[in-house]
Amino acid sequence: MAERTDNLLDRLFPLPSAAPSPLCPGRFPGITHASKVAVTEVLKANHLERHSFTNEHGFHNHASHHLLAAFALGAPARVFNAIYEVQMGRTRPASNISKSITRETFWDHIGDRTFYEGYLLYFSDVVLKDGAASAIEEYIFAKSANFHDTAKVPRRMMNRHFAMLYHPMIYLAYGLEFGIPGLVAEGYFPELTSGERPSLDGIELLDGTLFLRVAGLTAERVAAAGEDRSLFWDVRGFFV
Repeated sequence: MAERTDNLLDRLFPLPSAAPSPLCPGRFPGITHASKVAVTEVLKANHLERHSFTNEHGFHNHASHHLLAAFALGAPARVFNAIYEVQMGRTRPASNISKSITRETFWDHIGDRTFYEGYLLYFSDVVLKDGAASAIEEYIFAKSANFHDTAKVPRRMMNRHFAMLYHPMIYLAYGLEFGIPGLVAEGYFPELTSGERPSLDGIELLDGTLFLRVAGLTAERVAAAGEDRSLFWDVRGFFV
């Protein structure tokens, strides 16, 4: 498992990249090299110094959201330290508890927030080694990440992805939009600690039968979905 050296931190938090798609929200004038450097340094500090949860109830650290929203709006470099100072008063220090997570023990500690540091280091390693898209596919979208016959605790990572007022998805989305692997890594931990039966307003968002129905879908059946409304939910699962 990789330790967070300066080199690793630079790889986790490179300067914000251009939007990956024209469908992403436009960025305002005012973004400069100096503002990119400034926001990146503060994101690194937040990653090292502050916990993803602000309290024992699992409320979230919004520092990275605040910083990147201001960056996209063209905020000058001097603003980012001021934002971080405000957010420090709303967050708590990073955990000093070191409990290691490996591929073999990954699913054994779902719901245990004392494994914060272990999960964060594990995902930092996975995202850098395999890429964000591959990591999301394996640990969120795959059937094994959602339903597993021998799982002691329900996995349901797709449900967890939307739990806690969508905050795991917000972390991942910021990381993908701005090309910052460290934010993608930070986004996994809230998913893993959102409870044994994560849901939105008590409704399960995904059940195991979806994977069985999707297995038989073809491109032709997807194309026919516009005429056959009975295929709607199967097609949704196909694209997931």
